[in-house]
Amino acid sequence: MLRPISLFLIACLVLAEYFSFENLDPAGFGFWISMCLIIVPLTVVLLSYFVCNNKICVQILTVIILISWCVAMLVFAWIKFVRGIVGNQFLVDELIVVFPVVLWLSMLWFITSPIKNKFAWVSYRLRMDVLLLLLPLFGFWGIREVSEIYSNESFFEIIEFLAVVMLILLLPIFIRLILSAKAMKDTSLLRLFQEVGTRAGVQHPNVLVWNTHGRMMNAFAIGSIFQRKTIILTDKLIHNLTQAELLSVVRHEFAHHKYWHLEFLGLAMLCSLIWTDVLFGVLHLSSSWYVQVPQFIIVCIAIVVVSRKFERQADTYSVVDQSKVDGSCTVTKNASSSMSSSLRTLADSHNISIERGDPMHGSIHDRQKYLESLVDCPIDSIPINRTVRRIKIGIVLMLVLGLAL
Repeated sequence: MLRPISLFLIACLVLAEYFSFENLDPAGFGFWISMCLIIVPLTVVLLSYFVCNNKICVQILTVIILISWCVAMLVFAWIKFVRGIVGNQFLVDELIVVFPVVLWLSMLWFITSPIKNKFAWVSYRLRMDVLLLLLPLFGFWGIREVSEIYSNESFFEIIEFLAVVMLILLLPIFIRLILSAKAMKDTSLLRLFQEVGTRAGVQHPNVLVWNTHGRMMNAFAIGSIFQRKTIILTDKLIHNLTQAELLSVVRHEFAHHKYWHLEFLGLAMLCSLIWTDVLFGVLHLSSSWYVQVPQFIIVCIAIVVVSRKFERQADTYSVVDQSKVDGSCTVTKNASSSMSSSLRTLADSHNISIERGDPMHGSIHDRQKYLESLVDCPIDSIPINRTVRRIKIGIVLMLVLGLAL
């Protein structure tokens, strides 16, 4: 669910805070700010009328809008220009800063909509590419700004920590509201899915359906400690997969809950943040943009490495659970084929090459080859389970050591 556009927006907002712009006069850059925030994106939107059906061209135009806004932010002090007018108000300055890029992207998406209901397409893109990550993060920033104003400096770190905890606890609610996911109405399918969840050790498994109006095939797990374990399936996924394929996907998602993948991804991120702080402290590097950028890259690499192992374990659990249901003590070809077939259908639905690598999941081709290699493997001696167990132990030990330093 980490979309490139929202990550780019957040990265620019965070980096802008480390630029003092002390030797710059934002008023003197009024012409260039207008070029970046009005002239360039307006030209892009006008050009979009001629490339409505060309996906690559639309992506290029999207990148131009984002880069133009980034230049206004980091070169021509757009954020300082805004704060010079409205001050550092409670989230007002941040909202005004991101408003131009969100407005122009919405216009671009409206013109280049691949479906007849253009407003529905814009709503979908705003939810996925902007609100899903920016809304909870703005909530965190809002709490932090209030604490800076009304709390003592000694309590600021405690309040910031509590804000992070609150954000994590409320994230499933944010996701459900933003995506407008509803309870599954097909009781027969729901019963089958809940049985899968129960076998995975999930108490009171919850299944929601996200209505994308037939635009997207996807599934993901939400809910961590003290929260109801939930999986969300899109309408297109439910309608386009066979029951066997659908059950394979559901098994995969419940495996993330069974093995606490979401929680350990969070711990891996925290662990990498702590150890990069330790490293930069040893090197006597102060907190600035040239420290934050490599730290952000290191955190992303840690998440990617751990996530790929977790995805492989979830694929494995899917075929193992189906093999057990079939009464076999080894992985069956039928179970492997069902999961492999569902991955192929997902790729075909989105016109994605099975060779294309995904940062968090790897390529579908590699996942299919791995699933084939599991056929006839004894269920009680799957190598990936031992590998993931070592990774989890390593994360916990490094976290404890890092906090002790």
